[in-house]
Amino acid sequence: MSKINLLHILSSLQIGGAEKQVVTLLKYLDKKKYRVILCCFHADGPLQKEIENEAVEIIILRMRLRYIFFALYKLIRLMKKEKIQIVHTHLYFDHLWGRIAARIAGVPVIMTTEHGRGMWKKRRHLFFEHIANRFTDMRIAVSEDIRQIRIQRELSTPEQVITIPNAINEDDFIVSDYVRSDKRKELGINRDDLVIGTVARFDPDKALDKLLEAAALVVKSIENVKIILVGNGPLRNNLEDHAARLRIADKVVFTGARTDIAELLSIMDVFVISSIREGIPVSLLEAMAAERAVVATNVGGNAEVINDESCGLIVEPNDTAALARGIISLLNDKALRERVGLKARLRIKEHFSVKSQVRKIESLYERILMSKLKSRKDK
Repeated sequence: MSKINLLHILSSLQIGGAEKQVVTLLKYLDKKKYRVILCCFHADGPLQKEIENEAVEIIILRMRLRYIFFALYKLIRLMKKEKIQIVHTHLYFDHLWGRIAARIAGVPVIMTTEHGRGMWKKRRHLFFEHIANRFTDMRIAVSEDIRQIRIQRELSTPEQVITIPNAINEDDFIVSDYVRSDKRKELGINRDDLVIGTVARFDPDKALDKLLEAAALVVKSIENVKIILVGNGPLRNNLEDHAARLRIADKVVFTGARTDIAELLSIMDVFVISSIREGIPVSLLEAMAAERAVVATNVGGNAEVINDESCGLIVEPNDTAALARGIISLLNDKALRERVGLKARLRIKEHFSVKSQVRKIESLYERILMSKLKSRKDK
């Protein structure tokens, strides 16, 4: 039986939650069933190395906004040349142009994954979404919260949007004591230091200023604390200045964007998500898979993942005092941290495993494609 020609469309392979999810999916798709092609609109990036040896063909269009219609032509030509049977897009502009191209090229199955809540979309964005939804076979929401937004705000039918949560391979987050010790030394963390950390893009949605303010309260109670902020973004300078104003600059480590996430998570005693908006953050799944005790805000799909206080703590967004209390309660009780971490890993293994996610997505691909091909044959 010939392979199904599957095209994923993604803006770039820069480090980000959605990008990491796409790379993970591509790695675990059954290559005996699928010929997998990834088309990036803008650029490659550090995540490309993760799929270079995974039987995934990578095409970079190097698309520019002023040449958008030429790029659209190239995308249509690519779909026709490679006889693409399924197009799967991932972010807003990928959704828009990818679905238009697929419609013109006559691709049988058109699908999207909805990685974020999309509350930033203005009327014009929603207008284009409504048009494209008419020829979209299925939208996968990574949380039930996102699914409800697509139904209520973007007028997708309930049958058109299915929830398949973000997922990871939990075994990628097992780190040896030797590596953990080396990583602490690299970052200048003493043996008896307790570490609060997060992995995030430094933008307003992540509310990292609230994390720093909570950390400043924690330091008043527990002196031997270090804070690790992994990532980068437009607010980095602001956050560095904020740490200085809070008089905790000497306790905060800004690592920049990194790919050694498993090793960095392994040295954190408490992982914190202070966001005011989220889908299901990949960093949350990664931290729980790494057996970290987590304190997260009650936004987006966070409470879908941390469904019980035995596997993590949930606090309200923008409540710095509650965030600090949650962190302190875990830092002061090593046995509690370890119990929560073990339950967190079990939660990921049982409900957010990449193998289960991939099986569900492959089943969707095959069911919709078979239905479309049968419908065309009957005509």
